[in-house]
Amino acid sequence: MKYDIQAQHSTVISRPDDKFGFFGFPNITKLDDGRLLVSCSGLRLQHMCPFGKAVLLYGAPDGSKWGLPQVLRDSHLDDRDCSVLNMGGGKLMAAWFNWKKDLYFKRPFYKLLNDTSSSEDFLMMAAHFRSVDAETEAKDYGSWVCMSYDNGMTW
Repeated sequence: MKYDIQAQHSTVISRPDDKFGFFGFPNITKLDDGRLLVSCSGLRLQHMCPFGKAVLLYGAPDGSKWGLPQVLRDSHLDDRDCSVLNMGGGKLMAAWFNWKKDLYFKRPFYKLLNDTSSSEDFLMMAAHFRSVDAETEAKDYGSWVCMSYDNGMTW
C-alpha cells in the first residue's frame, strides 16, 4: 500500500518557562469554517500531574497562527486526553477522562512522581490531593463528553 501524505511539522504551544507549561496528548480536527482545533491536556506541571485541564487551541486554516489556550474543563481531578470530533454542521463533540487521586499513590505512578518532581511540586501536589474529599472526587470522576452546536463558540 502506498501513501502520499503531505504533512507539515509545527509546534502549536510551548511554554517551557511556565510552571504549568506542559501540554500533551494532542488531537487535531478541522472545523467547518476551515479553522483548526487542537484539543489536549494542558496547563500541567508535567506528564503526571493532578492539575491537568481539558484545553482547546484554535488555529488558522493553514496552522500558521494559534490563539491562546482555552480551558474546556478543569475539575478537581486530572483531566486528561481531551479530543474533539467534528460531526459536521457546526456540531462538535469533545471527550476526556480523569484519574482518581489514589492512582497517584500506586506503583509505578508514585515512583514516577517522586523521581520526576521537585520537592516543591511534590508538596504542592500532595496538598492538592488532601484538599479533594471523597464527595468531590465522586462528583468529578469519570469519562466525560460535551457538545458544541456553533463550531466551538459555546459548549
